[in-house]
Amino acid sequence: MAKVVVFEKNRAGFVLMRVACEPFLEEIELIHILHENALFRYIEQTDIRDIALFIIALRSPVCYSREVIRKLRSTKELIPIPIIIFSPTAYLRDAIVCKDLGANGYLLRSQNLEKFQKTVRFMILTWVDIDLDSNRYQSLTSSDS
Repeated sequence: MAKVVVFEKNRAGFVLMRVACEPFLEEIELIHILHENALFRYIEQTDIRDIALFIIALRSPVCYSREVIRKLRSTKELIPIPIIIFSPTAYLRDAIVCKDLGANGYLLRSQNLEKFQKTVRFMILTWVDIDLDSNRYQSLTSSDS
């Protein structure tokens, strides 16, 4: 089962992400990490081959997440694992800084629940290897969703 590691300091934000990922929970395991130290302890204790994606929920200034991205990218074994920044702001400067540090994507976190769910599902379908031929994902991948 693919692990999606979510670095999110807000428990409510993680609950919303879990709800948005409900269609995928048979194929992915969401791992909620609240603090930077816990993130790197988790990485040391797990088989990193099972990690499919890092999602970093950017709530504070980008300077806080810089160090997390830098540390993830400085570990040779973690380089192939995508890092997606999930931010409530669309500041071009933040996106450029995160990309320069090695993030693979920068997605806007909508305050609208429907848009939030669509963005999270897009993120999972894009970055995690899921069997899209399965009938259960048909409505998620159609142009109506």
